[in-house]
Amino acid sequence: MNQTIETVVNDMLVQVKAHGLKDMTIEYYTNVCHNIVRYINEKEGGTCSRNTLGAFITFYKQRFEAQEICEEYLRFLCRVIRMLVSYVETGTVDFSSRAINKKYNPSPDKLAVIEAILNAYHLENDPRIEMDTVMRHFFCFVESRGKDTATISDSDFFEFMKSVSESNKGSIGRTWRALRYISEYLQAHNLADLRANLSMLKMKGAPIRMIAPYSQEEILKIVNVIDTEEPIGI
Repeated sequence: MNQTIETVVNDMLVQVKAHGLKDMTIEYYTNVCHNIVRYINEKEGGTCSRNTLGAFITFYKQRFEAQEICEEYLRFLCRVIRMLVSYVETGTVDFSSRAINKKYNPSPDKLAVIEAILNAYHLENDPRIEMDTVMRHFFCFVESRGKDTATISDSDFFEFMKSVSESNKGSIGRTWRALRYISEYLQAHNLADLRANLSMLKMKGAPIRMIAPYSQEEILKIVNVIDTEEPIGI
């Protein structure tokens, strides 16, 4: 590798955009790539190499250990770095997920349920990877409580939410989405006795406070005191 990081990133993004991903996903890739470019330009002289890409990942692993970023974001950074390496070495971006470590490994019957849920919601590419990770985590959590799929209860979902929210606040939105998929699927196929409607779970943003607009009367008062014959008034 002896190309500039800007050249490699721009060329890779061309293939990312042609891959048929959703606009939001493409924007996510673009933002991450800009972070990579900025870091390597400022810290590593701007050259794309295994060493400079490795330095970038090392820096963000340190940020993860300091709890400044969430695990899913670090996982995505590693994926983008792997894609950059594959592009430089082969001229083609490797979009497969084979290099992604499976941190959570529930039993085969739970993996079969996860696969069925992912297929039922037609999840592909990065959304599928994100949901697969959260679902594996949830089913490992369930198994740690000595339960199989049929005995999963609403309290398991709420206890899992509590444990994740305390340790990984940065990914709570995707966690809730994955739990909704699991709960809806298990209920629809009578695989567990669940009563809670998790579709009600939504991230609440900060209230948007808008400045009240001027009334028509106030606008007229302002206009009436402006001398439109003078340059300043105009």
